[in-house]
Amino acid sequence: MKKNDLKRLIVLLAMAALVIAALALTGCKNGTDGNGDLAPTAVPTEAPEVFTIPTDYELGAWTQKAWEGSVVYWEPVTFVTDINGEMPELTLMYKPTQILEVRMADGFERIEEGRDYQYDWQTNTFSLGKTITLTEGRDYTVSESGKITLKYYKQLLQVTTWESLHPKYKENQAHDWLQMPDDHSRYFNLYNTLYKSRIYVTYVHQDDWGDSYVPKSELSKLPRMKKMLIDKQDLNFVIYGDSIATGADGTGPDELVIDVSNGNEISYKGNSAPHTPSWAEMTVQTLRQRYGYDNVFKINRAAGASESVWGKNNADILVNPKKPDVVVIAFGMNENGRSAAEHKGYINSIIDEIHAKNPDCEFILMSSMEPNPELGHTNLSDFEKAYYEIQAERTDLHIAVCPVNSVFWAVINRGKLFTDISSSNFNHPNDFLIRLYAMTLITTLGM
Repeated sequence: MKKNDLKRLIVLLAMAALVIAALALTGCKNGTDGNGDLAPTAVPTEAPEVFTIPTDYELGAWTQKAWEGSVVYWEPVTFVTDINGEMPELTLMYKPTQILEVRMADGFERIEEGRDYQYDWQTNTFSLGKTITLTEGRDYTVSESGKITLKYYKQLLQVTTWESLHPKYKENQAHDWLQMPDDHSRYFNLYNTLYKSRIYVTYVHQDDWGDSYVPKSELSKLPRMKKMLIDKQDLNFVIYGDSIATGADGTGPDELVIDVSNGNEISYKGNSAPHTPSWAEMTVQTLRQRYGYDNVFKINRAAGASESVWGKNNADILVNPKKPDVVVIAFGMNENGRSAAEHKGYINSIIDEIHAKNPDCEFILMSSMEPNPELGHTNLSDFEKAYYEIQAERTDLHIAVCPVNSVFWAVINRGKLFTDISSSNFNHPNDFLIRLYAMTLITTLGM
């Protein structure tokens, strides 16, 4: 063997030895263990190197898709007892490898594990802290006169009870109650807020979304919109739906919407931390950011308490004058019990009304979250199926489907309680579910 060949052989053998040693030290990551079984994949226990946790609305964090990535921002957990006075299992969508931060709903008060809450790493469940020790300054203040004032976040300990969500009917507040279908002596409080009983958890996880439903891009169904965005043309992005489309019960919507009683434009605003805007606003902000220009114009024609029949009757007056390039049609929540066939007919009529005067307009049919499952049978999943039927049947038009209903059920099936993701425990989303609406629409638009 030549001298140079011998040197090359020695170098190759040395490199091989280093590789073998590295594999031994790392436990043969993604390989096999000493018994020939698959070795476990290394579990990340730390957040990304460059990482900040927002204390208020931030577009990137708020629209980080729940089914992607290794970090979940501000996932809600709500302390509500069940009918027997027991706390049900309060879980996260994933099993965390590291809990980065837990905050009260207002975003400003951090709370501590062990002191304010407990987390069971084996069962992925939360419970309230067993021992509460108040600290002056952090938990309460004392005035010069000696008056003690507890700080807001301690109201977390006032757990919402099942009875407060399902109290007895009060005749002088008839408009605030709904009779339950299975027990006519029991009534449902329509306007109870769970805000003060909720914490938000930011965490790192290693497990993935598994076989849970994942929405897909339907941008190819909207070729005109796609070209207008690429060419940076002025784009009229119109929202037409019910109260959920107005941003209802979010902490920070700022929308001009429609009064269902008279068709007039009204302002709808929220100003509570963490100031989450409507799903429409988050979507338009993402479009502007992604395509690098500002002339994507959001025009909100949604109305609280509206139904698709109202949408049919008012589309020509409210939508057509805005010269829409794209219309997101988002009705359904107020029509639980209406047949999917009837609802489908009204949605087709809305499309026809708009298409007649805006023949180049494209459409996005957005399905709805479900109301509280305790109310009995719901058929909003059937509405989503009807939207896919419309898409298949209306080959003369460009129609995409935004499957929020399927995403809603995916999150529920991953262990989230309705009280975790609803603002009222009846039929409105809280900030997190509003974010899921935005995530789904952003995905539908190929972003």
